[in-house]
This record gives sequence, structure tokens and C-alpha cells, in this order.
Amino acid sequence: MDAVLIANEIVDERRRSGRKVSSSKLTLEKAYDHVRWDFLDQVLEKKGFSPKWRKWMSGCLSSVSYAVLVNGSAKGWVKASRGLRQGDPLSPFLFTLVADVLSRMFLRAEERNMLEGFRGGRFADSQESFVSIWAYFWLKVNLDKSNIYGINLDQAHLSRLAETLEYKASGWPILYLGLPLGGNPRAGGFWDPVIERISRRLDGWQRHTYPLEGR
Repeated sequence: MDAVLIANEIVDERRRSGRKVSSSKLTLEKAYDHVRWDFLDQVLEKKGFSPKWRKWMSGCLSSVSYAVLVNGSAKGWVKASRGLRQGDPLSPFLFTLVADVLSRMFLRAEERNMLEGFRGGRFADSQESFVSIWAYFWLKVNLDKSNIYGINLDQAHLSRLAETLEYKASGWPILYLGLPLGGNPRAGGFWDPVIERISRRLDGWQRHTYPLEGR
């Protein structure tokens, strides 16, 4: 929640200043799909997990297979070779171990001056620094789901930026961490995306409610 409030404050400050700036929302390929099983096994070994436990984890991962839905029917099962299943209760714990190693890689790369970037704008007493981490760690940007937004920019200028970066030019408000960003909270329809998500969640709970005789 704090991150959303801070982001809204930054957008509002930029609008009040009258400065022409742009904001980009990048969508990277899902990190879950890039986890190598042999690397995860090495991490578990370094963390002190027993060979028996690691064998259990390897069995859970290697048994994953996917199917393609064709006209509503599962066709052509495909054996997975890497990645973690999203929605599996065990996956977040395993991914946290991998993310810890990634964090240490960031720190080491920074110490060795291996991260290239550029300085951005200033807000309060802090200075934003954007680095090309996706280039260093071989992460790919999904251009079809990446957008650019203008603050005090005319549409023609924003369109040229979008064409240069191969992003999509979009307008405010946007959803950031599931909450609206960059709009007027008092305007009608501002909270509609949040209300819709809550309604869908409540509908799901109602469908999974068991009758008293079935409990």
C-alpha cells in the first residue's frame, strides 16, 4: 500500500511542477519460467537441505507437464524442463531461495561496476537511478504488454516516444499493484477496477461454499 501512495505522490508532484516527463510500465517475462532445476538443487545443497529432501523436490518439479486446450479439451501433453508451477503452495518458498541468490548477484554486480544505467529525475531528497538490469541478467521485456504514459506531454510527443521505444502509448489512470495510479480518486469510475476485482473474488468464494450437510 505504501508503494502505491508514494507512486501517486510522485505523479502528482510531476503534474504540479509542469515539467514534461514520461513514465514507462515494463512487463518482463515471468521469472518463474526461467528457474533452472539444477541451479535450484545447488541452492538447496548450499542452504544445507538433505539429499533426501532435495530428491523429493526434484521429483515434484520433474513430474510437471502441461497440456494445450483445443476447443476446450486438453490435447498434446508437454513435459516441462524448467520453471516452477504458479499456484503450487511449494513454489513461493522455492522461488524465495532463488530470489535471494538473485539479490546477492545484484549486490556483487554493483560492487564490480557491472551495472550500466543512467540518472533519472529527482524527487524530495532522493535520486532515482534506472539500470539496464534486464540486459545484464538476460531478462526479456514483453513489448506487447509494456506501456508509456505522459505527464504534461501532448499526444503527438507521446506517440513519437512510444514508436521509438516500441511501447504502447496509454493514458491515466493505470493499475499499479492492483490499485489505481495517476487519476482522480474522487472521479466516477476511478475505483471500478478495484470493485470489479473484489466482486470476482467474492463470487469465487460463493461458488466454493459448501452446504451445511456437505461439510
